[in-house]
Amino acid sequence: FHIFSLAINSFNADDFWKGFGYWSNFACSMMFLLECLLHCAACGNVRLFFARHRTEFFLVIISIVGLATDLTIWKVLCALRGYRLMRYFKTLEALLTAARASILAIFNVMLFTAMVGLCFTVTGRYLIGDQMNDTSRSNFSGMFLSSLTMFQLFTGDSWSSVMYACMQSMPVDD
Repeated sequence: FHIFSLAINSFNADDFWKGFGYWSNFACSMMFLLECLLHCAACGNVRLFFARHRTEFFLVIISIVGLATDLTIWKVLCALRGYRLMRYFKTLEALLTAARASILAIFNVMLFTAMVGLCFTVTGRYLIGDQMNDTSRSNFSGMFLSSLTMFQLFTGDSWSSVMYACMQSMPVDD
């Protein structure tokens, strides 16, 4: 319910929904504060409490700061409380653990893609150069524009118009 109350408080919402979002956020934050205090009392030892409930304690502090300052960043950080549900869904927790373990591999793929893009940017710069200036905005006249054109081609955004402009700019051999 807390994440839902954070989600309905959008920029173009009516005053009713903004008020509902604020007060439901307030009620949920107070319930989580009470839960945190009860956990602390049940543990009996502050060190034991912080060993087991450190993340929840910091999320409660963040939600109280978010209520006091009404800044969006603190409200967004409160949405991290939804990750607490993962200890009940073992498959979801395993997926997140696998995603966390593959971050380095994803970074390597992104770096490889950037290097291939740089190679094609330089190749397009030397093969086509300034010949496409009159034909299209997407051209290879400078390194920055070449990089933007290659990004456009990598994302597939109107790649055919870049291809046709490149074909029109090249001289025809008879």
